[in-house]
Amino acid sequence: MTPRQAESLVCGLLGFTALAVALATPRLIAGHNPSQPYYLQSAFFPWLALTLVAVFGLIGALQSLAGVERTQTDEIDAGESSMVLGLWGMLIFGLSILVSLALGYAASIWITAVAFGLLVRIRRKTLLVLACLLSITLYGIFVYGFRVWFPTAWILE
Repeated sequence: MTPRQAESLVCGLLGFTALAVALATPRLIAGHNPSQPYYLQSAFFPWLALTLVAVFGLIGALQSLAGVERTQTDEIDAGESSMVLGLWGMLIFGLSILVSLALGYAASIWITAVAFGLLVRIRRKTLLVLACLLSITLYGIFVYGFRVWFPTAWILE
């Protein structure tokens, strides 16, 4: 098996696996209510994510079989990457979950955005504006747009 065939096989298997899991999602989620509109169902976000994986996995398989050369990549060159920066990013992301439980969703987004901005040394004024916009936008999209329920912050109980 050539490397191109192996790449095509892996991409195809990834795409078909994601498609199978997407089709099984209603049975995998407890309390799934099929009578609700699709965008209010508990399976909406898994369907969205799995559909993207399936589509791009199958596109990758077809491109590999057709011999499409990939000249651009999203891989990080080892010489340009910072292990310390990556570990700090993972720590901040992990702590953002605890902050969300303690202070609420909007505050968690704002604090996480500020922490990431400080980590990558964005100017303070720009950082505060971006953090506020991100917090307001994501809160509006998820809480008001998609009606996602977030638990009450520990601090407010």
